[in-house]
Amino acid sequence: MDNDFSSLFQPLTIGRGAKKLTLKNRMVMAPMVTCLANSIGEVTPRMVDYYAERAKGGIGTVIVEAMDIDDRMLFNRLGVFHDRFVNQLEILAAAIRERGAAAIAQINQTGTRGNTLGPDDLTIAQINECVEWFGRAAERVKKADFNGVMIHGAHGYLISSFLSPLTNHRKDSYGGRREERARFAMEVVKSVRSAVGEDFPVF
Repeated sequence: MDNDFSSLFQPLTIGRGAKKLTLKNRMVMAPMVTCLANSIGEVTPRMVDYYAERAKGGIGTVIVEAMDIDDRMLFNRLGVFHDRFVNQLEILAAAIRERGAAAIAQINQTGTRGNTLGPDDLTIAQINECVEWFGRAAERVKKADFNGVMIHGAHGYLISSFLSPLTNHRKDSYGGRREERARFAMEVVKSVRSAVGEDFPVF
């Protein structure tokens, strides 16, 4: 087997149009919750320093840890559920970009893994509200001048709990067959894309 990893250090262009993004290499720092935000979800100087150091190490892309899209957040988790977060997130994104890495923001709703409800407990109105939260969060990420947004769909959080028949027992259009269980995820993606436009990278 050929073990030449030189392609990892080659640039990669993603996206299109005005927001086309060229990454300096193909190495990515995956999102990992640091709990370096303060108790109300705001960026702290320590968090900025942490991500700046990672970007300075030569990585091509830094994906910032999961940002909660609603105010029923977990302690010391980063928030993106209000416009008041935008200015501080802009400082964080700039610190990453100034050191040569692309800055991607991950947005998340924790569901039963956090302080909120799971698929079986949500009304249709609450589902619709949550879909809107994702879109608004993505819009704030774009305003904060991140290079892209990532939708968290794993680890038993709300999106993945909708997808799994083990945690989604709904009998309406959001449960049952695979297509129905995927409806919530698809609506989230559409909400995010509508909020940020066609040219902004969505992961």
